[in-house]
Amino acid sequence: MSKITLNKKVTEWICYILNKVSTDNKNVLRRRRIKDQMAEYFGTRKFNAHGRYMNILSLKGMDRAVVILLEAFNVGWRDVAAKIGNFINDPSTMLLKAPYKNYDINYPYAKVVGDSKWQPHNYKKAEINLVVRTKPSTSDQDRDILRRRIIGTYDSKDAYPL
Repeated sequence: MSKITLNKKVTEWICYILNKVSTDNKNVLRRRRIKDQMAEYFGTRKFNAHGRYMNILSLKGMDRAVVILLEAFNVGWRDVAAKIGNFINDPSTMLLKAPYKNYDINYPYAKVVGDSKWQPHNYKKAEINLVVRTKPSTSDQDRDILRRRIIGTYDSKDAYPL
């Protein structure tokens, strides 16, 4: 069994073709087609000994899925199209987006992570006191960037750099 996911554009197209094919009561074949970004959809009105029906076919690569809509008592599909149209245009079914949050460009990232709601509230901040001394250069060869050395010590013996 396959699954069809329809966006609003395709759903509105389905409502449109359901209204279009409901205009006449003849037993003739009618075909409609729309192409979306990822898939191609075909709507076909067909008939057999039991009555008329609509095939909605979705082709996405090698995958295909079919939805069959039966006609009720030879009156068309206008009521189905109206129900679908009311559903997709109903403001209560539309998703509410969260308001955009302003940000301060001068607020450091480390502070944001520390204040994050995802951080556990019982964590301890590490404090490392580092004393840095540089060795004074005595020759021109020691003035080279790659020749300089940084010598440092930690105040406490149990604090280690990461």
